[in-house]
Amino acid sequence: MANILFTRLCREIQKDDLTGKNILVGDSENLAWMNAGVGFVIAVYWLGYIGERFSLSYTLTDEAENILNHSPITECEFIGEEVNLSTANFYAAFPPGSYHVNVYQNGICAKTIPVHVIESMLGEGF
Repeated sequence: MANILFTRLCREIQKDDLTGKNILVGDSENLAWMNAGVGFVIAVYWLGYIGERFSLSYTLTDEAENILNHSPITECEFIGEEVNLSTANFYAAFPPGSYHVNVYQNGICAKTIPVHVIESMLGEGF
């Protein structure tokens, strides 16, 4: 079964034209709060085998487990290298505090990723 190697929180993901690899832009462990909604991406690096399949979904929740945002269930299949990347894009408005993203593999929570929202000193989102 596919395993999560590591996760990253970032502002966006871009593809490097020269190497074809993904570049995480605004890689961070915290989101800076603005008095508006915040968009961010969770990048999940998986280790699996070619041909392996599973369903995948994500939820963004607060400390009381209220769902603030979620992704639809997608069907995944590893078609290339052993290490694969999945992403979830979120957009939510929330005050500073502790939140988390749950990664669901075949309907079971495979990982909980903490998301810390802090006061912004510059008024920017990252």
